[in-house]
Amino acid sequence: MKQTDIQELISARLLSSSKSITENEAKKIFKLFHIPVVEEKKETNINRVLDACGKIGFPVVLKGMGQNILHKTESGLVRVGLSSADQVRDAVGQMKTSAKDDIEAFLIQPLVSGKREFVAGMFKDP
Repeated sequence: MKQTDIQELISARLLSSSKSITENEAKKIFKLFHIPVVEEKKETNINRVLDACGKIGFPVVLKGMGQNILHKTESGLVRVGLSSADQVRDAVGQMKTSAKDDIEAFLIQPLVSGKREFVAGMFKDP
């Protein structure tokens, strides 16, 4: 992603009904500015999700994502420490059932340990 891509992304979001960017998009922006983020794969179907898990290696973190999903954890769309293909398959099924059509893709990440996590929510105050 280049700086012009960031400007286009933000401009497109400002014109759309959904003014927010996804976690995946935010991480691409962070990478451009050399801010380290966990590596992840974004996949849309179960076979590719399972393939990504195999490449990343278990255990994994699985997140359901979509343009209309702002709070994944509160929506039950984050599963941590999945250690087998069966657990991933079950989690994908549960997420699809609970989020209906809002899930556009899944983020697959390695489970990393640490003592810090960065969470940011921003808005423009008129």
